[in-house]
Amino acid sequence: MLLPRTLEEVVLAVPARDYDRVVAGLAVEGIFHVDTPPQGVKGEVDRSYRSLLTQASERSSRIRQYFELAGVEPYRVSGVEVEVGGWEESFRRYLEKYSEVEKFYSGLLEEYSEAESRLKELLDIEARISPVSHVDADIARLYSSRAFDFAVYYGSYWEGLEARVGEIVSRVGGLAVVEPSGGYVVVAVAVPKGALSKVSPEILGLNLSIYTPPEGVPGSPKKAMEYIREEKGRLGGRLARIQEMASERLGELAEFYTVVSAFENIFRFLVSTLRRGETRIVRGFVDVRDSRRLRGILDKMTRGSYVILSLGVRRGGETPTPSKVDLPQFLKPFSRVVELYGYPDPNEIVPTAFLAVTLPLTFALMFPDAGHGLLVLLFSIFYLRRVSRDWAYVLAVMGGASIVSGLLAGEVFGPLVSKMLGLPELWLRLGLETPPYAMPTYAIDHGEEELVPTLVYRALNVSLFMGAFMLSFGTLLGVVNGVIKRDWAGLVESRLPRFLLFASITSPFLVYMDAGEAGSVLRQALLELGGDSLAAKLVLAGSLLGLVWMLLAGPILYMLEGHSPLAGLANSFLEAYESLLMLVGNIPSFLRIMALALAHSSLVFVVYYLTVMIMQGGILADVVGALLYVGGNLAVAGMEGLLAFAHASRLHFYEWFSKFYSGTGVPYTPIRVEGVRIKIAGQTF
Repeated sequence: MLLPRTLEEVVLAVPARDYDRVVAGLAVEGIFHVDTPPQGVKGEVDRSYRSLLTQASERSSRIRQYFELAGVEPYRVSGVEVEVGGWEESFRRYLEKYSEVEKFYSGLLEEYSEAESRLKELLDIEARISPVSHVDADIARLYSSRAFDFAVYYGSYWEGLEARVGEIVSRVGGLAVVEPSGGYVVVAVAVPKGALSKVSPEILGLNLSIYTPPEGVPGSPKKAMEYIREEKGRLGGRLARIQEMASERLGELAEFYTVVSAFENIFRFLVSTLRRGETRIVRGFVDVRDSRRLRGILDKMTRGSYVILSLGVRRGGETPTPSKVDLPQFLKPFSRVVELYGYPDPNEIVPTAFLAVTLPLTFALMFPDAGHGLLVLLFSIFYLRRVSRDWAYVLAVMGGASIVSGLLAGEVFGPLVSKMLGLPELWLRLGLETPPYAMPTYAIDHGEEELVPTLVYRALNVSLFMGAFMLSFGTLLGVVNGVIKRDWAGLVESRLPRFLLFASITSPFLVYMDAGEAGSVLRQALLELGGDSLAAKLVLAGSLLGLVWMLLAGPILYMLEGHSPLAGLANSFLEAYESLLMLVGNIPSFLRIMALALAHSSLVFVVYYLTVMIMQGGILADVVGALLYVGGNLAVAGMEGLLAFAHASRLHFYEWFSKFYSGTGVPYTPIRVEGVRIKIAGQTF
């Protein structure tokens, strides 16, 4: 779970007569990761399979577009049987079998693309017409007049604009109408034929833009806007109908996808196979736990007529090795977040298990409202689950974490609902003056403004503790990765001294969990050379040791290797400078946890305050206030939820992963035909 699996690199040689059976058997079992052909072995690759692989990959990509059209995540079905004579002939036969399904979805996709393109075109036209949308005159017809030149300009209104335009137009014997409207202005100009080119540059110089009537809509801007609104409604309905039709044949589409994916995997195997006379040779990787199983499959398919050459058991090394990551089912969805940064290298810790804890926790601290957390949870279950089950799971966990942090903050859809549920009284009965993670707005709402500094200070402590923990833990994981990789030079030169430096500076925040106490220790350590405090002296000693170690390790290692120590000194100086820069930048970066939590509670409090002000004037005012409260909460939850997710991800990718995680690995992707039984020469696998 914390490290990729150990793999065995093998070369297989089997008789040509049994090779299709071997391919089918390995594909069904899904335990063999095929790689490039072995170096130094003579033979040739059947190039026809490259073309077939390209065709299968393109088909799979197109089918995924069809699933996207229906608004669901691509999926395969089980129990599909594929009968194989020759691989190429069978592939083309199954393409023909599902040609009607493909034609149906291809037509829908083309129709959807056309409607979507037209909708985007109308939105662009709408944006161009918007400044003059109140004008109810056929401007397009006036533009095409043969008797005079006509143009419409628009922009911001300013005092004296009308006189200036009139002066410019009068010089050529023309007329101008200036119509201010809500801070903007529309200027219509009519001048003798051929005179527009003389006055237009001057008018444009007044910070105005010229309006060009768009084609394909009525010439009157007002009528054009009405037409666009009608067309948008019609196109929206058309797009919805297409998506509905795409959902009607998902079963057939999933079966088609299952078959094409199976052939794509088979062809990926075949293009990496060397042909040498009557022997077929392929190189790849297998999990050491499946080595005996691999040999059993080969023995069964070839009746013992095979050769398997083991090139070694390894996790990484000089030979590029894929990474096989085994995770419990409840952690697998979080690997999608990790893979946004990169796939784990075979010789480094897989951070998924840690991220599954720290990401929801960080998000929840930024988004402390049980009601808004519930909205995230419901959004994941009822909408996102149809699009991506993995992301739905991740967001559901994050929403659940926010429900907990919201209860700890005493917030459920802001103060109004919290009071209705009796949440403040609950914490009082538990003997607490305020909820454990209450924001300053809680104190303001309860008339205890004197507690505001205390609550801000509490949020500050939480943010700095999280930052100190993640930074020190990240550099520690960097040390562990150095040991796993046996990168002894890197350990001595940078990883160990960096951990010592980070651990020394961040330890006061972890030990005291109080920004004031930690700041006092750091002040004594850095400004008073330790002062009278033992803790400050330890911080100073650790920091200086880390920096001196970092500066001297490089030159010493370079000198031991027979190189100039000056080159090592330059490298060490840059390493020390980068580490100090990280310290100065990374720790304050975690203050965004406090900033987003305060912003979230403040926005909800503003909605609450406005609602209370409005709900003072009878039933109608109560209805308006209730609508404002509901709408405001939805808006804040949506906006702040996106911001909290973005910033929580940033803290992990840039502040944390940069300390230990490279993400440069290649995934272990064994040839696998999910849900498919392959039938060859009367035998089913």
